[in-house]
Amino acid sequence: MHSQSLLFLTAPWATAVLADHLLGRYPPPTDLTSNQSAVAKSWKNLSSTLDATLAGSLESHGEAVGLKNITFSLGLFSLDDKGASKMQYHYTSPEIKNAENGTNEVDGDSIYQLASITKVFTVLTGLLECKNGELDRPLTDLLPGLADYVQQHPASEQPAYTIEWDKITPNTLAAHMAGLSHASYLWEDRLYAAAAPELARLINPASEPLNPAEYGLPPLDLDDPEVVPPCFKHSVGGCDASEYMRAGEKRPPVFKPWTTPVYSNNGFAILGAALQNITGKTIEELYKSKIFDPLGMKSSNGVPVNADRDHAVIPLGITRSGFATDLGFAAASGGICSSINDLAKFGTAILNSTLLPDDATRQWMKPVTHTDRLDYSIGRPWEIPRYTHPGSRAVTDLYTKAGDAGLFSTYIAFLPEYNAGFTLLSGSTDANRTLLAAILGDMVIDAVVPALEAQAAKEAGKNLEGYYVSNIEGLNSSLCLSQNEATGDINIASWISNGTDMMPIGERILSPKGGLRLVPSIRDSGSGQIAFVAEQPWAPDAKGDGPFAQLMRKRADWIYTDTFTYGGVGIEYFVFEVDEKGRAQTVSPAITRAKLQRLK
Repeated sequence: MHSQSLLFLTAPWATAVLADHLLGRYPPPTDLTSNQSAVAKSWKNLSSTLDATLAGSLESHGEAVGLKNITFSLGLFSLDDKGASKMQYHYTSPEIKNAENGTNEVDGDSIYQLASITKVFTVLTGLLECKNGELDRPLTDLLPGLADYVQQHPASEQPAYTIEWDKITPNTLAAHMAGLSHASYLWEDRLYAAAAPELARLINPASEPLNPAEYGLPPLDLDDPEVVPPCFKHSVGGCDASEYMRAGEKRPPVFKPWTTPVYSNNGFAILGAALQNITGKTIEELYKSKIFDPLGMKSSNGVPVNADRDHAVIPLGITRSGFATDLGFAAASGGICSSINDLAKFGTAILNSTLLPDDATRQWMKPVTHTDRLDYSIGRPWEIPRYTHPGSRAVTDLYTKAGDAGLFSTYIAFLPEYNAGFTLLSGSTDANRTLLAAILGDMVIDAVVPALEAQAAKEAGKNLEGYYVSNIEGLNSSLCLSQNEATGDINIASWISNGTDMMPIGERILSPKGGLRLVPSIRDSGSGQIAFVAEQPWAPDAKGDGPFAQLMRKRADWIYTDTFTYGGVGIEYFVFEVDEKGRAQTVSPAITRAKLQRLK
């Protein structure tokens, strides 16, 4: 399948190859904030739309008119434009303006509960703290008692009722691939509202005891420790890890490990317990020492929030809003509080690989599995919607994490393709809060992602377009790059090497239907070098093709790239030397071993 034969490359069924690399079409944009930036203009338009919606003068957004009932903060962040973190939008609902506790006016330092955004911090903590394959060790090695349970209860005897704990690792939990139940047993169980009603309302203010008879369910003895472990009745964080595991080890699985993704707060509570056992530190100590302190995230901590309560968004009193609730080790599932400004530091640190090595960050920000939707994948713990750009049909993957618990709905989104991202934090007692936050998040995506693409295209044209020639006397070598105004592609308009017209050769090998565009390959501008590969322009699907024919006809760049080489260098490889502003000074069509100077 990886044959280097020219005959194979030019076979009739190997035509119309679509560039299907996942790195994006351009280097990341560096200007998100100037008056000329497409991103700044789009953010201004979004802000105006939100102003009008909240004022009730814009009815076209339908359900979005309910946004006036929730308090929220939005913010961008960018690795290449530090000013982007100042692009924020805040709205304080009447509920918070009149709140007895916490802030009465939100800004970039206002503290919200992050809910399940916490899971990103938990996974990062594990990546930072655990070495030598510890994240791939079975839980039976990491949590005392599980090995004994597995020995006494072989899964082979009752596979539908027995979790295979020896087949589950921290990485399995991080990717929601353990097949465990969603609920953090017993806190999210319907029985908990009857067993400990006051504590249940700390987790969910709307919690009400369930009448088993109304649902055709048998009554259970709430005093039976096998049904309700005593520690669950004392406080939300009253169970230590060993008690929690004894209570949950007998629960049936939903699926076998590595069958399909199943979202599991329970799994992340167990991951927190495993990390504590591996490190000998509490999960909050790990957050503080590994992330908060190194990044200067002074408004971030686990609950309960004490010192910074005056800055917190507290819709329903300190206790009912969850700001006095200690989740213990289970805080790994959703126990962090933070602000827009702190999350901008966190976001840029991830994009910059400030805490992790570059290769570890790239490995982390990849899908682990797919869902039943073509446009939605899962990572550790990423929720990865795939955004399709109108017109170009190019795809941008968003590495996101949503949170929704108690009175708070939150989102953080990373766009590695653009070295940028955004955060949305919201809090309210409004019954539609979750949906309203999702609508707001979609509004941000629709405004920001196309603008980032447009700005990246604009900068690519400015930085790369032009005529490059050899300054060696007697060497007739040149390259002309132009930007297609309709598609934004950086195209090779002409290419001569030592007097030979390379366009017919390059198109025959790389683009049988004609045309060559440059796609980023290695984007390490800090070294002064950026690499590109030449590919065929985008083409629509051929009608009637199935998955194999589509692969051979147009979706095979990841197979064919670098298959035609000369002296170990691919014909499609181009390396630019750029200045501190990203403007190309030279280009080397690597296969020719020549360096061409850009004409001013």
